Amino acid sequence: RQKGGEKQILISYVRKEAAKYAQDLKLALLDLGFSVYLDVHEIKAGIDWQDSLNEGVSNCQVFVPLITPSYGETQWTNREVKLADVLGKYILPINFLSDWPPRCLAIQFATTQFIPWRSRASDDSVWDEESLKEVATKIGEKVQKNSRKQTRDVLQPTSSPTSKPLILICCHVTEKEIVTQIEIDLKEAGYPVWNTGALSEVESLPSRDDNIRVSKSVSFCVGAGKEFTRKVEEAECVVLVFSAAFAKSIVCQQQIYYCEHRKKLVKVQAEKFAFPPWLSMLIGTRGMIDTSGSNFQKILRDTIEKILDPDFDSQAEEIKSDAQIARDIEALKNRFESDRMVYISGG
Repeated sequence: RQKGGEKQILISYVRKEAAKYAQDLKLALLDLGFSVYLDVHEIKAGIDWQDSLNEGVSNCQVFVPLITPSYGETQWTNREVKLADVLGKYILPINFLSDWPPRCLAIQFATTQFIPWRSRASDDSVWDEESLKEVATKIGEKVQKNSRKQTRDVLQPTSSPTSKPLILICCHVTEKEIVTQIEIDLKEAGYPVWNTGALSEVESLPSRDDNIRVSKSVSFCVGAGKEFTRKVEEAECVVLVFSAAFAKSIVCQQQIYYCEHRKKLVKVQAEKFAFPPWLSMLIGTRGMIDTSGSNFQKILRDTIEKILDPDFDSQAEEIKSDAQIARDIEALKNRFESDRMVYISGG
């Protein structure tokens, strides 16, 4: 069985060429229920980079290198793939090249079976969803087939994707980087996750005379809106990722109006911007989680766990918070000798 800190699959890659591919593949594998080591999510501040990578390679069960033009030529990827080879790890390359084997690893990979990153040729450098899922499925099949040769009890998915309630992330399509971080973190914590990024078209809130933009929102309501409302019904909690683009998007505004009285909300601020009055009045800014904080992902997980607790009383929390504000106001009055004071709370 897996030990506490071990991950079933380690993804090795050249950051300047395949960082996005690596994150996409990790998400796809998490969706299948596998645990995945990806350096940017495992190596925290103050931890020795080389020691952590060595430990990751040593403890993984399957080593998956993303073979892009520079793979094996950089110091780190060369070390990682050689260490995996020496330790006898099952190596399953994903080939992004037009030829095989890669030049600098010709001897090592000459007889190694690889998985092409796409089943059909294309000039587009984007990893389409169909090909990504196909690759992740093939990795899963190889992983489990290889493990059965060693023991029937090893390399089972670490958790069922449905063991915890669905978390819905409501976001704007331009916030994909931070949303991907949140999605990976929550999936590793065992939550199934669905985000609205693909539905959030880049639309601005219309002015009173801008009838064309208003009409565009109708397509969301009758089209993608059906999928959105279905996912909201399935979810136990909605994470709102706020940004300037989010606040200006009519689609995002519709999503907030739909969610705010139906589901438990967690508020996340992806960037500094002036909250429009309609947004501040609708849901307020109290309890906002700032993504610029070094520990924001832990705070987010803890907040979600708290509001999903059946014993959690949101009204009691509000009363407690209001009482604290009242105490703070009284303390300020006693500190400053003035009868004319204005106290401003929130955004």
